[in-house]
Amino acid sequence: MRARAKRGPLLAMALLVALPITSAGAMAMAKRPRFGPGVDDLALYNGQSICSPAPKPGVLAFQRAVYARHPGTGSLGVSRACSIGGRSEHKEGRAWDWAVDVTVRWQRRAARDVIDWLLETDRFGNAHARARRFGVMYLIWNRRIWLPWSGWRTYCKMRNGVCLGTDGTARHPHTTHIHFSFTWPGARLKTTWWKPGRSLVTALAPERDGYWVVARNGAVLPHSSGYFGATSDRPRKRPVVDAAATPTGKGYWLLSRHGAVKAFGDARYRGGAKKYSTRAVAIAPTPTGKGYWILARRGRVFELGDAEHFGGMRGSGVRWTDLAPTPTGAGYLLFSATGEVAAFGDAAHLGDALDEGLYSPVTAGIAHGAEGYWLVTKRGRILSFGDAPVFEPLKLARPNAALVDAAPTRTGAGLWLAGEQGQVYERGDAPALRILQERARRFDLGLIPEPDLLE
Repeated sequence: MRARAKRGPLLAMALLVALPITSAGAMAMAKRPRFGPGVDDLALYNGQSICSPAPKPGVLAFQRAVYARHPGTGSLGVSRACSIGGRSEHKEGRAWDWAVDVTVRWQRRAARDVIDWLLETDRFGNAHARARRFGVMYLIWNRRIWLPWSGWRTYCKMRNGVCLGTDGTARHPHTTHIHFSFTWPGARLKTTWWKPGRSLVTALAPERDGYWVVARNGAVLPHSSGYFGATSDRPRKRPVVDAAATPTGKGYWLLSRHGAVKAFGDARYRGGAKKYSTRAVAIAPTPTGKGYWILARRGRVFELGDAEHFGGMRGSGVRWTDLAPTPTGAGYLLFSATGEVAAFGDAAHLGDALDEGLYSPVTAGIAHGAEGYWLVTKRGRILSFGDAPVFEPLKLARPNAALVDAAPTRTGAGLWLAGEQGQVYERGDAPALRILQERARRFDLGLIPEPDLLE
């Protein structure tokens, strides 16, 4: 056990506690996971409120990741006794002081490398991507502090050999270490760095001139569309499985696997299927936007708001994947993973893919007006029925690449097709669209407390 030297009246002893990395953390690092575009929200400040100094698994896993990147660097501790000093995340085991000295050239370079690595923008346009995926709440280094909601700013200034904060109190200049504080999800290995599957794409919801890409963690990424909110601000027990846009294009619903529904923009909540203990797979709105249908994997259809029930395939023994209403709202089509199509109400059955020799499951069914539809398979085959235009199949480069959803253009003469790792492909008259600049959570700085940092 090693103690950090006491540097002033406001500093406390930092106790280094060495624990083995958890299997979940080791597995995530060993696999070097590929992420999708779904990223964790920018962290809000949540200071220490309990005494729980044992190092948390996410902090230890992050520590190992840094050591792997920069062997030979050390630690000034994770845990701190709750009776020592003021408020600190060290007392909850979710802060770490990485021993790098600003006066030592190679250590200074190592510090800059890790900071840049954490704060760089990823290929999807997510700012501070790794910091968010690890759950870094803030970091302090060389008299400066980085906060997600305000970026870098002065932590303290040297005056007569003492580093003074803006409030005039003495603070550690953090020239011998970087202080990392973590959110509770990050400390508990519940962020997308440790659960990369939650960052993958699950749905593509069209609107008038574009679409929203939705990830399993509830993140919503607009492409030529408005942004109305998301559910990525906290870890989810059940992933988001589908999304649907309102007829106006000014709102959307997100559906979770257990049947819960969240509404954003001008979308209105009409209920969910959570109480039925079912596995939901799809949601589709009525033409009025005043209701929607929810499809369960086993074929049960739930009608909410002004949606009417026209039948279902409960008890069929088939795995169903998608639902598409007719333009009138007086019927709908159900699509199965094996290519079966079931029509209800005024929907027309125009064929299915049971005899097509499918080599991968059907992941999406898309209606083309009243007289046609497409079936899209996981590996990129597009099957057309009725008057739906015929499109060439996709040639997915990687063996493990998979399509998860598709959406039609406004004209009905094109399709966007979404891969689970964030790729969007075009067919017909579908234009290639860029993701809009990320819409981070809007912080009301007046409501966010200044961190009580007595390091």
